[in-house]
Amino acid sequence: MSNITLPLLEKAVEDYDFLHVIDYSDCLPTKYISILKGLERKYSFIKLNVYDETGKPERKINKIAIEHFDLKSIKEDKFIGRFVLDDDDCVSLKYFKIMKQYLNSCFEGFYISIGLGVVGIFDENNNFIHCAEIYKPKINIGFMNVGRYSHKDEKIYFSAKNTAHMNMDKVNRVTLDSREIGFYWSRHYSQDTRLGKKQEKLEIMMNSLKSLPSLNKEELDTYFGSDFYNKMQNLNQPNN
Repeated sequence: MSNITLPLLEKAVEDYDFLHVIDYSDCLPTKYISILKGLERKYSFIKLNVYDETGKPERKINKIAIEHFDLKSIKEDKFIGRFVLDDDDCVSLKYFKIMKQYLNSCFEGFYISIGLGVVGIFDENNNFIHCAEIYKPKINIGFMNVGRYSHKDEKIYFSAKNTAHMNMDKVNRVTLDSREIGFYWSRHYSQDTRLGKKQEKLEIMMNSLKSLPSLNKEELDTYFGSDFYNKMQNLNQPNN
């Protein structure tokens, strides 16, 4: 996260208002809490939010956003997008440009999905071995919900219903925009989403991804920055 995802986000959000809230448990070892606090100091768009052992957060995310963006100082409503990003996935350099067009009254309450992205494959030893373009509508990476800050109420409202991301269009309005690559999706054997699956099925899934036409360094760097490919290649090296 600190070597790849955050520097990429810093490049992508140069012209956009962005807040990245990192949740962590107060049971996390002290050395890792120190690392997170160092990242908060380094990147102006990062805010930490600690949860106690009962699962209660120190602050509500909406309150963090209102304070960070100084929303109480504005005299009009403002549309806001929110999405989840795991530490082994990324959004592309064009992600925020794509999503900005949906932050308006026409799409309030919608989820916006970018269906086109890049998948990166790692082997059993966590070595980067393959990357390819992939079409994955409603993938959770960058799946943005459009909400609104009400200057009258001084509150942020997100009206959509919560459900699994692959079922989102069954209970909410969803717009799919796959005209440009918008995400990077890591696939490796130790991923938590693969735990409990039979080895045979896991191999079939990984082999199907490996069979996709590969992208070269120049193509990958175009979407995610000039040093992205080399960083992925060296991810399993000491001090990375």
